[in-house]
Parts: sequence; C-alpha cells; structure tokens
Amino acid sequence: MTTPVSPKVKAGANWAAYATLALTLLSTLTPGSLDFLGKFAPLAYGVVVGATYALGAFLKADPLRDAGSVATAPEPWQGDGHGVAHEVTAPEVIAPEVAPTA
Repeated sequence: MTTPVSPKVKAGANWAAYATLALTLLSTLTPGSLDFLGKFAPLAYGVVVGATYALGAFLKADPLRDAGSVATAPEPWQGDGHGVAHEVTAPEVIAPEVAPTA
C-alpha cells in the first residue's frame, strides 16, 4: 500500500527547487555577487533553499491537517488484498483542570 505524499511536502520541494535554480543562475551570471559574505556564502545558499522550502510548505494548505477534519484510514487486511476505508475523526481534546496556586 502506498502512502500519499502530503501537498505540503510537494510544495516545499517545488519552492526549494526554484530557489536552487535562481541561486544557480545568480552564481553563474554574477559570480562575485555574494563575495561580501566571505566564507559564509555557501551557508547563505543553504539558508535560502531551506527557508524557501519551509515557506512553501507553510503556505500550502493540507486538508488532512486542518483541525476537526475527517480523515480516512484503511481497515486491517481482509484477505482480498484491498483495505476498506472508513471515517476516522480526531477526539476532542479536553484540557486537564489545574488547581489554583497562591
């Protein structure tokens, strides 16, 4: 059984690929553009790619990660090789009561 990839992961990977392409073009067209960073220039490339991955994943909506959404999960194997999906809802979270302190 294959697990679907979250749209957040796909969006983050796409944004990181675009950032990598942009940084590669920047380095090719203007090789000395990041010389002011000195030995930290490679770190800047990694930070830009990682930040764009995080931003892309953050901005993408994933309906299964919304609070109160209904997800489907396969039932255990029935012997025919196919699982049957049924609705699974997240339990309501009840915060424990805390005694007041003086």
